[in-house]
Amino acid sequence: MRPCLAKTCTASCGTLSECCLFFHTVKQAEEVHLQAETFETHIPHVICDHVGYVGGIDQVDVACRELLLAASSARQKYNLYLKDSKKTAEEEQSDTKRKAVSDQIEELKKKKARLQQDISSLEASADNVCLQRQKLNMP
Repeated sequence: MRPCLAKTCTASCGTLSECCLFFHTVKQAEEVHLQAETFETHIPHVICDHVGYVGGIDQVDVACRELLLAASSARQKYNLYLKDSKKTAEEEQSDTKRKAVSDQIEELKKKKARLQQDISSLEASADNVCLQRQKLNMP
């Protein structure tokens, strides 16, 4: 028997067994989808230790309460992580949209202020021209 291919597994397997495949998959999921801080790394150890303790994957009692709890706990935490990451992404997207709209509003306010200033200066200029015209026409 050679040691299990999964680095976290302490059992010895003759071939690439379900145990090895499971822990290889868990490791890939941990590396790709989860950060070390969000994934309970002790759960694969609990499962693998139990497999080694009972004498191999064939001897595992699938109705074992501790094993089922460990597996379901890991899945629940993974689902919670997915929901949280989706919620965070949605919040970031809405924040980005809100900021873009806010920036547009600010830009329009500045444009309005510039136009008001231009209107005021044009009115003052028109008034000055009108006064000059009146002075020229009044002898």
